Amino acid sequence: MIEIALLNRSTVVADGTLDVITAALNLQLTNDFGPAEAWGIEANVTFVPRGAPDPVDSWWVAVFDNADVANALGYHDVTSSGSPLGKVFAATDLYFGTALSVTVGHEVLEMLADPNIEHSVRVGDLLSARNLRRRRRGSVCLSDRCRRRRGALHGFRPTGMVPAKPGAGIDKI
Repeated sequence: MIEIALLNRSTVVADGTLDVITAALNLQLTNDFGPAEAWGIEANVTFVPRGAPDPVDSWWVAVFDNADVANALGYHDVTSSGSPLGKVFAATDLYFGTALSVTVGHEVLEMLADPNIEHSVRVGDLLSARNLRRRRRGSVCLSDRCRRRRGALHGFRPTGMVPAKPGAGIDKI
């Protein structure tokens, strides 16, 4: 089983909020992501409060205040030792009015689906005119395996920790 630590490094989000998000993520991992008919990846998320020591034997998703990359609500990378590392930016989420649970969940699922960031897609002929201006036809782009949906309705409800859209698959957080 893959162990993921959700680390609070933010001054704008309370530990209690991330604790609730952690419980909701574990529900999603157990019910929607982990079963063999879905992704077949067993994982557990443990919340690490602000000021607590960093766990040694787990992947990390750290919640910071502000993005260190332009236009990013979150992303995942690999450390120099090859371990997946997710970064989420709570103040940036607040600024853009997006749900922190959506960004955290997206990064956790992306790390599990593509931990080494090695999946890519070739941009084909079926691009919209808007996408053609941004990417050249035939170019290779990193694949977003767990595309996030926009809007707070696709996040987790704070009470009861139930997905807002049951049965919506991996896109629901």
